[in-house]
Amino acid sequence: MPMRTTMLFGIVLAVAIGAMSIYLATGGLSTNSKTQTQTQADSPISALTLHLVGVHVIKAVPDRQYVAHHYCQQLESDLIQCAVFDSDQPGAKLMDVEYVVSDEVYRSFSPEEQDYWHPHGYEVDQGLLRAPELPPDKEQEVLSAIRSTRGKTWHMWPTKEDPYPLHGPDLAWSITQDGQLQPEIGKELESAQR
Repeated sequence: MPMRTTMLFGIVLAVAIGAMSIYLATGGLSTNSKTQTQTQADSPISALTLHLVGVHVIKAVPDRQYVAHHYCQQLESDLIQCAVFDSDQPGAKLMDVEYVVSDEVYRSFSPEEQDYWHPHGYEVDQGLLRAPELPPDKEQEVLSAIRSTRGKTWHMWPTKEDPYPLHGPDLAWSITQDGQLQPEIGKELESAQR
């Protein structure tokens, strides 16, 4: 009996290894499969439909700036959540998570909590935050609504060149004044907003 069990286990293991080899050789889970599409359509990520492009700054190290592609969802009338990536291309790295609240909600926070929330007014006014995939009239409507909001952003991937998200999170901020935006980041942003 133990001999048959060992032989059966060996056969099952060989079939499993063969199936996994075929699976990996054919590219693993296909993003074109019907099951994958149905699963993604019903997932939380499918609700992140608004694409905004701006610049984030590490609050404690203002020279660390990067172009941020936000994919956002409105959860409540006064709350938006965004997954923030280093590009809008397949394989982009999830760099940040940002929560956006209305000014009214922000003002209800304690002074200690308010220290975590950055303003969006300057970046909207200066054209540093855009919704490039929207028609101009719709983009203006969205940006007007965002202008008076506040964002709380946790940055988790040190730089897009780093192979892994090492170290602890950093509080990220927005550009809030003239002269703060680094010229090379400005050029990268301009290219990303087209």
